[in-house]
Amino acid sequence: MILMQDVAKLGRRYDVVDVPNGRALNMLIPQGLAKPADKANVANIKSQKDKIDTERAVTAENFAKAVEKLGDSKVTVEVSANKQGHLFEALKETAVAEALAGQGVEVEATQVLISEAIKEVGTHQVSLSNGEERVNFDLEVVAK
Repeated sequence: MILMQDVAKLGRRYDVVDVPNGRALNMLIPQGLAKPADKANVANIKSQKDKIDTERAVTAENFAKAVEKLGDSKVTVEVSANKQGHLFEALKETAVAEALAGQGVEVEATQVLISEAIKEVGTHQVSLSNGEERVNFDLEVVAK
């Protein structure tokens, strides 16, 4: 079987694994988690895996450059807030990515991790993540 997604205790996406026929026919194939490992599927998956490996390498390189540019600098985001300092809506990852882009740090919104919803002005801890690699930085949220 060729795994189409990561499957716990079995393997990662695009791995070729041996599984009992019952598990393959009853669970993996119907749920779209795997495909049979015939010649056509193996050839197709190899080309996709090579493409994804190349994209991951480029993403990792861009992430390293972004982290280097970020350094220890503080990132500031201006948002609408009431007089008590409460935001009208929680700060989204896209807003943080745009603020980073304004400082010359290019990251995708999916790489921004906000552990707790940011609903107030002030300094908050935010992370950038690329797979298992994480970098924390301070985000200053100020009212317009």
